[in-house]
Amino acid sequence: MHDPLASDTLLPSRRAFIARLLGAVAVAPAIARADSWPVKPIRIVVPFASGGAPDILARLMAAEMGRGLGSAFVDNRGGAGGNVGADVVAKAPPDGYTLLLTTTATQSINPALYPSMPYDAAKDFSAVSLVANTPLMLVTAKDSPIASFADLIARAKAQPGTVTYASAGVGTMQHMVAELVDDRTGARMLHVPYKGTGPVMPDLLSRRVDVMFNSVAAVGNFVKEGRLRALAVTTPKRLPAWPNVPTIAESGVPGFEASAWYALFGPARLPREIVARLNAELARIVALPAVRDRYAELGLEPAHSTPEELDALVRRDLETWTRIIKAKGIKSP
Repeated sequence: MHDPLASDTLLPSRRAFIARLLGAVAVAPAIARADSWPVKPIRIVVPFASGGAPDILARLMAAEMGRGLGSAFVDNRGGAGGNVGADVVAKAPPDGYTLLLTTTATQSINPALYPSMPYDAAKDFSAVSLVANTPLMLVTAKDSPIASFADLIARAKAQPGTVTYASAGVGTMQHMVAELVDDRTGARMLHVPYKGTGPVMPDLLSRRVDVMFNSVAAVGNFVKEGRLRALAVTTPKRLPAWPNVPTIAESGVPGFEASAWYALFGPARLPREIVARLNAELARIVALPAVRDRYAELGLEPAHSTPEELDALVRRDLETWTRIIKAKGIKSP
């Protein structure tokens, strides 16, 4: 029997109708899930150990999401610089019940840093929104001979490899920002990686290492106490809480900007209705006075974005850090 659906002579209008019908059947389950979502607890995966800024932020988001969407909980899955936890979400069903609260590292640094990745940062996630930014501050010991950012660069150019900078490890934002400064200025500082931020402070305070880029939350109190000297911040404008600390951009490197960010993602192909609902919920949360007060305590800046803006940020940062990592020959730890 002749099958009209297989015929090459099927009228174009009928073919179009059938294509639309089949497409509607294919997406119907996703739309149904989006309409009824959520009906069970939402898991927010943090790809780092508990206690750090990503974990604190995730727990803050989970508590507030619980009021707006229902129950949410945090699942810490550290390992491989965040790659283990990110991969859990990359391979999760795109149903809105497994989300990722992560940082610049897993999406824009690790793909260039690690020779083999378990996921594709550009294809395996659905961007939802930024939730916070953390400005970095360049600091040195209170009695350091380095008086300013310009002075630091002049010394690093005059005697390449003699000015040292500390970081919490290879591939961390502290490391990447310092390498970006070298790249933009032609300076050559010497990297001294540590295993975490904690061990750095005694050496920085005692001048065994010259400078460090770190979050304002981590070094701000040391500056206020007069134990460290702030040389610059990495934001495009001066920070309201630190009006006397110049930006790197105004200190001789026009256009310089580099802040660590925190954002929420889901698996690829997360229904747009769920993405939109999550995005609206995050906008509500970051605007709450209590949440903004908590951000201030943590030295974080509230942030919100469209999914498209977050995608663009990930791509832009990935391009920047890939170029720096390749140019400097940086290898994963």
